[in-house]
Amino acid sequence: MSEAAALVAVARGDTAGALAELQRGEALAATEEERLRIAAMRGYVAHASDPAEAHAAFAAAVDHAVRAGAVVEEATYRTGEAAAAVDLGELGAAIATARRAALLWEHLGRPALAARALLAAAAAYATAGAAHDAGRAAREAMARARDGGDRRAEAYAWWAIADVSPPVTPKGSRPPSARRRSSPGAAPRTSSAPRRASSATARRRSRGMGAHRGAGSQGLHDADPAGPSAGARPRLVGTRAARLVNAGEDGAGDGGKSGVLAALVSLADTRAAPGTRGPALAAGHELAARAGRGDAAQRLLTALGEVARDLVRRAPPELATAVQALPWWRAPAPRARAQPRSGPSRRVTSRR
Repeated sequence: MSEAAALVAVARGDTAGALAELQRGEALAATEEERLRIAAMRGYVAHASDPAEAHAAFAAAVDHAVRAGAVVEEATYRTGEAAAAVDLGELGAAIATARRAALLWEHLGRPALAARALLAAAAAYATAGAAHDAGRAAREAMARARDGGDRRAEAYAWWAIADVSPPVTPKGSRPPSARRRSSPGAAPRTSSAPRRASSATARRRSRGMGAHRGAGSQGLHDADPAGPSAGARPRLVGTRAARLVNAGEDGAGDGGKSGVLAALVSLADTRAAPGTRGPALAAGHELAARAGRGDAAQRLLTALGEVARDLVRRAPPELATAVQALPWWRAPAPRARAQPRSGPSRRVTSRR
């Protein structure tokens, strides 16, 4: 009953009500199966707004699943745990957990779900700017997705590759703005895309691409099931800011810049994946500085520094150098360097 009531509350947009229902369910849960379902539902409720809470909830669900000997549930919740770890910036844990989940799904004969798990590993590498590793993980996910007939998972894998690829013109060369400076990307003039395509729209336009749908591109447009997630809005507004920066004095007037800056300042404290939030804040800071908006520039710079320091602090040693080479990480604020995590990276190991 608590799970159903929580789902109804989420559908109504009542996150507080959903969490209250789950708290009641936790008090009444008497078996490991009941506890794992409640913990997993808490992760689902928190995923869009609180990555830390979602990560902790999915990790708890995994623990209960292991104790109950529920392999399918363990694989399911490890997949969710890995995705939440990416949003939290725990890249080493995300990769290890995603690999474990993929192995479980392959053992269960579910290649499409193994692909979904591997996408979290690709996203973690992409967040760090480790293009080779991101591409390798994405291609592994593509192969599993094709084996399982999951075109949507294949589209997600292409997204991971796009996220670490430089923008290109239709003829295959880097656009003038990308040659002129390293930028988080370009952005749409306006977005009339459906809610389910918001992330696809931002990615296409950040690559200098318009609204054209080429052959085989349909999956890229409707593959995002998260709607206007916490990560989609910073990406959309941030790429808009990047386009205004690249356009220079020939860009939008003060009114257009003010609107973009106001949107970015309002999103400065949004809990979103660092790979989305960092580039958006960096583009907004540069736009504010060029526009003479010192108040907005300082606000965005402060938020950018927090994101950058947190990401490098959490990064495993093997990814710390890649993180520090990210264009947005090299912006002025992050130069007060945080020390990367020393010693071996965190691993999420089997509890069996």
